[in-house]
Amino acid sequence: MKYLVQFANQNQIPVWFEPTSVFKCKKADFSTLTNLNFVSPNFKELETLAKTWFENEIVEIHSGDKIRTATYYATKLVKAGIKYLIVKLGEQGVLLASQENFPSNPPFSSPLSPLEGVHFLHFPAFNVEEVINVTGAGDSLVAGTIWGLLNGRPLPESLLFGLASAKLSVESEDAISPLLSAQMVRAIIQEIK
Repeated sequence: MKYLVQFANQNQIPVWFEPTSVFKCKKADFSTLTNLNFVSPNFKELETLAKTWFENEIVEIHSGDKIRTATYYATKLVKAGIKYLIVKLGEQGVLLASQENFPSNPPFSSPLSPLEGVHFLHFPAFNVEEVINVTGAGDSLVAGTIWGLLNGRPLPESLLFGLASAKLSVESEDAISPLLSAQMVRAIIQEIK
């Protein structure tokens, strides 16, 4: 992975890292991950990355506020060099963190107060009629977001494509919903605007 990230950086190719498990987060190479453009952990993976890399600097937070705790951990990782951190918070949505100030928020997002120069946008999860299967929801979120980026949309707007894709995923028996299409994703986004 280290070689691939170096090659991508030398050739200005953005790299997205999807951790996939707490176990893999404990083994992640700090110098490699801090050179990535996008990292998308869930809350437990975020917590593991922060505590593994900054064990002497982390203060235990017992607020019970998952979003507030995520901003604390995300600040450490973004300040270390990750360009965009997209934290998957399950039914609480997604937290986007970056040292870049987002020029405008898309509909359905809320800016949170910056912390140590790190800016945040919170996107609540889209309403789901019935949760049938959560397998594949995170992958669908990432795929939908990347699709938006590849189609020239800014990252905050692309996250809406990801959230709509994740909504379809959790409402389906399949990990990737057979209803997933650009047309369906756009229709879901239009409903929330």
